[in-house]
Amino acid sequence: MAKQASGDKAKPLLTYHGSTLVDQRCSAWIVPWVMAEVRFRTEESQRVRQTIDGDEIEARDAKTNVAVLHIKASHIIRLHHSPMDAEMFAYLTRNKRNTRFYCYVFSAPSEDEV
Repeated sequence: MAKQASGDKAKPLLTYHGSTLVDQRCSAWIVPWVMAEVRFRTEESQRVRQTIDGDEIEARDAKTNVAVLHIKASHIIRLHHSPMDAEMFAYLTRNKRNTRFYCYVFSAPSEDEV
């Protein structure tokens, strides 16, 4: 997974494909299908730089530096790496206030950066 760079190293660019609300009964067998759906229904993916700072995960647009996603690491219930596409991964999160489950889908330039 992409981590915050130390010093003057550049953070790797990721592609953020989008997110979707998922049923709380979504099993590990279903997640690759959910990831594929998010990836293919998204008309325009965003190139982002992801930073991890303590309990905060943030993705910022690579061109404008505007935050497009902000997740608390403590809300992540599963990190899923796609067996069908080695560069893809997703965060499954649970919002503690309303108990909704979301799937956020990303891809990295190479499997080594996941």
